Amino acid sequence: MEVQRRLARRRAGRRTPRDGDARVKPGKAGRSGLGRPPPKALADAAQALDYLGDSFTVVALSNADLAQLVDMFGEGRLAWHGVLSAESVRTYKPDPAVYRHALDALGREARRTLMVAAHPWDLRAASVQGMRTAFVSRPGEGVLAPYDRFDLYAESLADLAEQLAAGGPQGELI
Repeated sequence: MEVQRRLARRRAGRRTPRDGDARVKPGKAGRSGLGRPPPKALADAAQALDYLGDSFTVVALSNADLAQLVDMFGEGRLAWHGVLSAESVRTYKPDPAVYRHALDALGREARRTLMVAAHPWDLRAASVQGMRTAFVSRPGEGVLAPYDRFDLYAESLADLAEQLAAGGPQGELI
């Protein structure tokens, strides 16, 4: 019980940077409460990820630290082939180093990798690195700009899974 209380206190003090803020460095201001905790998983996420995982390598790439990711994924019962945190490169998305780290760590080619996100800024940065992109609409999250051009647009992860099953881009999902 004491271990659980100590872990809960440690996790409560962890924060992530604001959306798109690559200037805050972990170990410095990154844990000072500047950001917000990672979002809760959406209701359709677990089933859609299970379905996608049958055909694709599905990896999470997040600005959250690993402890936050473990909590979020456990609560949402989310299954991934792998989980990568921006804390590994001591910067945050949309810094190009985060996307390069993901590709290098997984040994993947950018052109065969589909970045899936609800934040247009995240997809824009992934696209610059050569990744293909899929925007998934999520209530209260990113708003598309008139100039945004992504490879796929989906109303939910379930919708994305259906599009990919119908012959969308093949490769890895991050």
